[in-house]
Amino acid sequence: MKLLTIKLDQSCPFSSEIESHIYELGHDVVLENIASSPSNFDYQFKRYDPKYAGSDAADSIFLSINYSDDEKAYTISALQFSEKNTVLIASSKIPDQDFLNGADVNKKLLVAFEGVVSDTLVHLSNEITDKSLPSGFELANVDEIDLDALSYWHHSNESKSDRLYTKNLYKAFEQTTALYPTNTAIKYGNQSITYAELEVKVTQYATNITAQLEAKPQQSIIALALPKSIELYAAILATLKLNACYVPIDPEYPEERIHNILSGALPDLLIGSLQFETAVKSVSVDILEIQPSNILAIETPEVSDTNAVMIFTSGSTGMPKGVKLTHNNIAHFCNWYINEAQVDPTSRCLQFTTVSFDASLLDIFPTLIAGAKLIVPSNEQRHDFDQLNELIRKESVSHCFIPPAMLSALPQYEWPSMKYIITGGDVCDNTAINYWSQHTSLINIYGPTECTVLATFKKFSLNSNNKIIGKPIENTQIYLINEHGKACQTLEHGELYIAGKGVGPGYVNDEVQTQERFVKLKGFSLFKTMYRTGDICYWDANGELNFVGRQDNQLKIRGFRVEIGEIENAILATGFYAGCVVIADSKKQIKAFVKDPANGVTTEDLRDKLVNILPNYMLPSVIVEVEEFPFTINGKIDRKALAEIKTSFTVEVEEEWTDLQTELRHIWANALDLDLTEVTLKSSFFDLGGHSLLVSKMLLTVKKSFKGIAVPQFFTRGSSFELPLVLWVFYRVKIKLLKFFFQTNSLELF
Repeated sequence: MKLLTIKLDQSCPFSSEIESHIYELGHDVVLENIASSPSNFDYQFKRYDPKYAGSDAADSIFLSINYSDDEKAYTISALQFSEKNTVLIASSKIPDQDFLNGADVNKKLLVAFEGVVSDTLVHLSNEITDKSLPSGFELANVDEIDLDALSYWHHSNESKSDRLYTKNLYKAFEQTTALYPTNTAIKYGNQSITYAELEVKVTQYATNITAQLEAKPQQSIIALALPKSIELYAAILATLKLNACYVPIDPEYPEERIHNILSGALPDLLIGSLQFETAVKSVSVDILEIQPSNILAIETPEVSDTNAVMIFTSGSTGMPKGVKLTHNNIAHFCNWYINEAQVDPTSRCLQFTTVSFDASLLDIFPTLIAGAKLIVPSNEQRHDFDQLNELIRKESVSHCFIPPAMLSALPQYEWPSMKYIITGGDVCDNTAINYWSQHTSLINIYGPTECTVLATFKKFSLNSNNKIIGKPIENTQIYLINEHGKACQTLEHGELYIAGKGVGPGYVNDEVQTQERFVKLKGFSLFKTMYRTGDICYWDANGELNFVGRQDNQLKIRGFRVEIGEIENAILATGFYAGCVVIADSKKQIKAFVKDPANGVTTEDLRDKLVNILPNYMLPSVIVEVEEFPFTINGKIDRKALAEIKTSFTVEVEEEWTDLQTELRHIWANALDLDLTEVTLKSSFFDLGGHSLLVSKMLLTVKKSFKGIAVPQFFTRGSSFELPLVLWVFYRVKIKLLKFFFQTNSLELF
């Protein structure tokens, strides 16, 4: 048998024909043998997730859509094609509950239904034999995807822009300097520098670097391990001026992580401090000291397809994973951001995040390309909310990126100068959305590092759904692909793929991972390489993307991408325990479960070791030693059972508390959401589940309760997390001092 090509009555629009049938039939089932029956499913991932199925009969094809609603699943629509070119549509009864966000059910179904019919007609327009269409076939088994036929479903991808922009980052900076030479480019503490002065400093750094770099056919790589300073940004620009690629390294990273990044990047030079000598002993990196010298005329090549930066993120293998981004990748996103957020020479933009985080690209380059002022806070200002508030008000900051976790922790300050707050990398708290969206333009962005900071955006308003990540930015296409490799319809869950000018060239020295994540799908030959994110989303009826969750063990901790596997591998690599399983709870606190310790090893020993291996945001809040790991019936580790293990900090020892300590105990318990019995005189704030944002939030309460008492700053990385519960030693840490040597005209390089 051959299935007939389907033709519909052309006398009326296709959507109108379907709509008339739906409204005529109402809620009565008119096709025989269609039944509604409850089924179990996971609420988070299955709600309103339509499933399309089909079967063939002697003279017709039957298709059905199954939707889910809270505790029951219903077949709510069906259609049948036959040789008589008829279309029969039915809708079964549905609950009178809040369905599809309370909107008109039939109109929502119409959108999804028209897509199913369109998709079906495309696939069945070709002759299909019995061999390729077995009984009980699924629509998704058809091989090819016709993007033109699906354009209605992906109309949000019509984001092409022909706006002209300079595609080389340093050339763009030079052009801006010529236009606004006397504008202040960077302000850090009491120091500031104009665009003209910055260009001179950049050229001097480039002159000294050039004298040491050997000529080679490959692009030079320069690692930067500097604290926030004017010199840091000058070094970044000097690297780009030479058409070299910079590798940003947070100087507060543990020594082992710095070594791993250097081993992965293999830079030609490291610009940093003498503190990093031990980290580079086994890495072939030239040592150089810049001295005052005659400035050479260095011509910057007009290239845009070479790498501008390598950003190292968490990797599942236990080693940091390097992501390459080109000049054109970054220049394209800057062009969009400058226009979307109205960045101009009068703007004052906060550079909040560490330069090793991809969001720093959003702070730095649009600002310096637009001729605006970059406001750089100190570490103390970044961690002390009151000091940050004072800086923003004093400098009249107009633009900033703040991660969702911090935005949620911030008090509801009044920032009259703030025009745009950009947030992203995690789900934003509804309370924060409702406050900040009423006081400024609050933009939620989504995008992995591999796609240059962001790929979609959504302007939040009062009561916005915090899971909406919006629509693609200019020259970016988003596709949701289901488990069969087919493009999803509206409301259908699928993995998010990104195409367009923001997609980077791949990973550093890892061709296998590059080929796995940067792919070309069958049927998508019209587009360039697409990045496979591993994120599950769905299109809503407004053409906006809604975030559902992750496919793998990756998660976001305070905006940083974290691979659970990297933490597990780091723990096992210590040799302290033979087995390890790491999970994250509903509060995104990392918990490590370990078993089979080496002789005399304790969880405290492991914690002390991890401090020197993992960055702060990847350190487990809790380490629990167990005899055996629980397993599921299929023989897999039962992570759900581990999550249910009570990790209580309660002790039975009676302790004498002073009035001061008692009040502080209440503050700790409230900040950490713990019972008072779980906070003891010897408690560690971090062991109890604390992290830097909770510290900042707690300090505000402490300073309000104890006016006039100075609380020591403790954010410098220490070798111990021991925090006795007394005010005058609120954070007793062994401070490792990093001495950086900056002079007016000198900068040390390694």
